[in-house]
Amino acid sequence: MIVRKIFFGLIIIASLASCRAMKEPDYKGIDSFKIMSVSGDTSTLSLNVRYYNPNNRNLQLKDAVGDAYVDSLYLGHFSMDTVIKIAKNSEFVVPVQLRANMKNIYQNAASVFLNKEFNVRLEGQCKVGRGGIFIHYPIHYQGKQSLKLF
Repeated sequence: MIVRKIFFGLIIIASLASCRAMKEPDYKGIDSFKIMSVSGDTSTLSLNVRYYNPNNRNLQLKDAVGDAYVDSLYLGHFSMDTVIKIAKNSEFVVPVQLRANMKNIYQNAASVFLNKEFNVRLEGQCKVGRGGIFIHYPIHYQGKQSLKLF
């Protein structure tokens, strides 16, 4: 009985250690941008965020949440509550729902359309794992997004 507990504990530790050695996915861009609903000062947007998995193992992603910023101005809160299967060394898409503050969108609209690109910053966390064992993984992304993708 004790041997089984130790063996099970070692499997969990080895699994968690291998998850920590995971390379961060490469951000590729945003596409399939849609306005789902508009209600007062808040809109619900649907978009796909594309990434590349540089890891040599298949992974699963679930429960991503966080905040989105455009040109340092808070845009809104994003969430993803489905399980995404990520193949090793391949591109994958994360479908995201974003509840955006329309006041901030209107405030940035002129500069975004004039410049044809804008700075995007995402801050949050998700659960990443495999074999039913998941760890919390931080989401930190900052980069430029071209308006021509929309």
